[in-house]
Amino acid sequence: MPDITILDGYATNATTSGIGVLEVATDAQTQQGVTSSIPLAVTPSSLKFKLGDQYQYSVMLCDGPSNVLQASNIGTDGQVLIAKSSGHAQFASITAGSNITLTPGPNSLEIAASGGMPGGMTWVEISGSTKNPTVSGEGYFATNATSVTFTLPAAPSIGDTYKFANVSTAADGVIINYNASQYITFGNQTSTVTTGSLTSTAIGDIITITYFKSNQFIANAEQGNWTVV
Repeated sequence: MPDITILDGYATNATTSGIGVLEVATDAQTQQGVTSSIPLAVTPSSLKFKLGDQYQYSVMLCDGPSNVLQASNIGTDGQVLIAKSSGHAQFASITAGSNITLTPGPNSLEIAASGGMPGGMTWVEISGSTKNPTVSGEGYFATNATSVTFTLPAAPSIGDTYKFANVSTAADGVIINYNASQYITFGNQTSTVTTGSLTSTAIGDIITITYFKSNQFIANAEQGNWTVV
């Protein structure tokens, strides 16, 4: 069955050579490859869009009410079209935040959290007497028979989070220190700048500490009472 083109209410048989991309003009044009010459379109002067250069796998974008359409850049696997306040949107790669992995593929982008369960944390057992957390999203089981002293990072980023669980045989099995000029806010309590600490008071105590800004950490106890110094 031949292709049918409807123009001004009339049907005409179009040949294969007549199939393609045509420019939308401001006056009448004649379509080639049909059985007779019929006006293709009469476009009002208010409609001045025209198709610009087109590229395989690009996206056509509007450049204003009277300008030629512009093609975007050509994206690669996993890229997305990202807008900006002035100018054309472009295909670009998104950046993974802390504990996030991105796996791009043809027409796909897998986003996954790299931390384990529970709570999106990767848990590590600490049997020694000291540990300096360096990886945001890690949780620590303190199993030393006496206590484990943790020292928070000296140069954390906003949102960096660490979790501590006292599963040792001592009530004060977790002691959390920090570096110069730093401090911890725990509810309505604030630890001493530079030299302060938080300490568990019972076996089974669990606390999460997140860095805010300006040397301030925020603590949230999920279990137990903690001594603030």
